[in-house]
Amino acid sequence: MLLIDCPYCGPRDEAEFNCGGEAHIARPLAENEITDAEFGEYLFLRDNPKGVFTERWVHSAGCRRWFNAVRDTLSHEFIEIYPMGSTPASPAGKSAYDNSWRRQTAAEAASKPAGSVKKAAKKAAKKAAKKAAAKKPVAKKAAPKKAGPKKAAAKKA
Repeated sequence: MLLIDCPYCGPRDEAEFNCGGEAHIARPLAENEITDAEFGEYLFLRDNPKGVFTERWVHSAGCRRWFNAVRDTLSHEFIEIYPMGSTPASPAGKSAYDNSWRRQTAAEAASKPAGSVKKAAKKAAKKAAKKAAAKKPVAKKAAPKKAGPKKAAAKKA
């Protein structure tokens, strides 16, 4: 039996709760234009990682209130529980939130007011470029060849 610590009711049996899926999925604002493919990505694609993950939960058989949780999907350990509308405070939760592929999507950028969309898109593009550059293997420069005994003698003559 798994005990989940409801932030409003205290520890309760897991049977009283339902998982609402991935947390922190920002809905694009109507004032911001995104393509059908980008909206489809927002609407249908969900992450399902092995390891630390941010999720939404509801205490359906208790207070019926929603909350967010940082949970390890391998061990089922709840690392942190925090209110809806806020971001995780624990180092593991911050890392899971920051490393989510959603932070670099067009839908995430379009969830901000129109004036900040361009800034957010540029910032997301810069971050994605940095990640791509960090993953690229750096080519090693060949060491200069030293003159062998024949070449050294030819240079002296």
